[in-house]
Amino acid sequence: MTSRKRKALSIAEKLEILRKYDENIVMKQSELADSLGIPGSTLRTILNNRKEIEENAKQTGGKRMKLRAGKFEELEDILMKWFLQARATNIPINGPVLREKATEIARKLHVSDEFTASNGWLDRCRKRHGIVYRQISGESESADKSCVSTWLTNVLPPLIHKFLPKDVFNADEFGLFFKLMPDKSFVYKDEKCSGGKLSKERLTVLLCANSDGSEKLPPLVIGKSVKPRCFKNVKRLACEYRAQCKAWMTGELFSTWLQDLDPSMIQKNRKILLIINNCPAHPKDVSFSNVQVEFLPAIQPVVLSH
Repeated sequence: MTSRKRKALSIAEKLEILRKYDENIVMKQSELADSLGIPGSTLRTILNNRKEIEENAKQTGGKRMKLRAGKFEELEDILMKWFLQARATNIPINGPVLREKATEIARKLHVSDEFTASNGWLDRCRKRHGIVYRQISGESESADKSCVSTWLTNVLPPLIHKFLPKDVFNADEFGLFFKLMPDKSFVYKDEKCSGGKLSKERLTVLLCANSDGSEKLPPLVIGKSVKPRCFKNVKRLACEYRAQCKAWMTGELFSTWLQDLDPSMIQKNRKILLIINNCPAHPKDVSFSNVQVEFLPAIQPVVLSH
């Protein structure tokens, strides 16, 4: 298989790609990338940098040939994939963490002699990829109501009309901080209200159920340990358990979960629709015979900034 040659896209070309994406929101990203003749990673980068591209277009009239790429483009591509995955699980990422991860990637790419994760590099990298640093609040960013309305009116009905309610499933993950103490307590009026260090030990749990509530799939639980001591002498679990070094959902774990789900539906001679959020840990280029995977619109952009 021959690899595509990288092409420097102008601002105007990137705007055209964004326009075609908006017009074909039902189409899978991998299919759209193929129809445009660009790698899927290029399309994802353009979508992630939409705001920066549109701002540059206003300033330059779309005539500038390209946004300047970094010298270590492969390193930054890998770093951004890791960054998106980390933010998808709501893990706070700051400058030192990004620099440390970049240094680790440089070692694996054997470019550590040339690459220095300096503050200057970090500033330039953030500008290239539209990353900002913000205060984390308790609530997620508000969704684009027009985007939601369009998806609910024009996209969702054609998807579900071929399926019975019992065959339309939705899945989502959440972080379970199982050692986290309550953040409120009864205290004496004159007592100083303070607590100890908050535990950051967590599990990731994926839950999946159908739209009429008649069926719930076994939960998928992701922990750090391959063989937790608490599982000793346990012959059967009420869930599926997988291990990942940070207890995060990854593209590989999600794909494996789908690959296990599809044969079970084949065995039941049943076809289902699975609707899931547009998360970096959920690979888009998946296809199965009895499980049709569709993604919610990307209505909550992931950003960090000043």
